[in-house]
Amino acid sequence: MRNTLIIILFCTFVFSCSKDSRLENFKNQIAGKWEIEKRVCGECMSPLIIYPEGNGSIIVLLNDGTFERRIHDSVTFKGKFFLNKSDECGKPDSDISMSTNESLNSTPLFVKIESGKLQLSTPYCYADGVSTSYRRIQ
Repeated sequence: MRNTLIIILFCTFVFSCSKDSRLENFKNQIAGKWEIEKRVCGECMSPLIIYPEGNGSIIVLLNDGTFERRIHDSVTFKGKFFLNKSDECGKPDSDISMSTNESLNSTPLFVKIESGKLQLSTPYCYADGVSTSYRRIQ
């Protein structure tokens, strides 16, 4: 009985650490300076907006979990971001979601890197979702 308990505790410890390391690795992947590239919104008045290179609408994500929103070199918001595993759409392998301490953006967004682009989007199972794509500039 005692050996069973030790094995259960060991497995719990190992699996909880591996989840945290996945999020930490992803935090390192998204760290950098990103400029908005396009916004896709099926239910919006403008379903597709493409932003030109050098538009200056930037988000800076740092390894320590802090971020800044900038317009060119002016900081418009400074705060914290949090990565979590999200089962929002019932997928067996959880997606990574990002939330911030901004009062305007209280809904967590799915976050991924695809083809070198950072994508922030409402969960894909939402009918009226929005997806914003950023290009890395640093």
